Amino acid sequence: MDPNPPTSPLLDEANANFIQHHVNINVAARDARNMPAITRAFGCRVSADRCSITVFLSSTWAATVLNDLQDNGAIAVVIGRPTTHETLQLKGKLKGIAPLSDSDRDAIAAYRASYVAELGNAGYNPDFAGTVVGGAVEDCVAVSFEPSSIFVQTPGPQAGRRLEPRL
Repeated sequence: MDPNPPTSPLLDEANANFIQHHVNINVAARDARNMPAITRAFGCRVSADRCSITVFLSSTWAATVLNDLQDNGAIAVVIGRPTTHETLQLKGKLKGIAPLSDSDRDAIAAYRASYVAELGNAGYNPDFAGTVVGGAVEDCVAVSFEPSSIFVQTPGPQAGRRLEPRL
């Protein structure tokens, strides 16, 4: 018997696609005293098996979050689309922090373009939208985690509902 059986993905294909495009991404961690720290992510990537998620964080802007993640590994990520307010919250455990790969840089560029377009659809001019997702990619790192729970946080009667794993 395999001591490490394959994990079923919590994300279905639609939610995996949703969290990678046109969305605002905030990442939170906590210290040993349960004091929260939060930072903005510059995109994310979902693994092919949908069991792992990687968010891209500025090592300068996210220094406290990164330190907290290295200390205890607990991570929460809130991902929402500005024009619809559709929102998911993912909680999980850190798998690792690594330098960016070329494909990560491509994912960040695609994320930025899609989020600038989304903010344009919400009525913001491109200059403002570009500033919102501005920042230096050079100091970004790839933070991978395995989600252990996902919650609907879209305003309305389903807010707070836990999503069950689906294939």
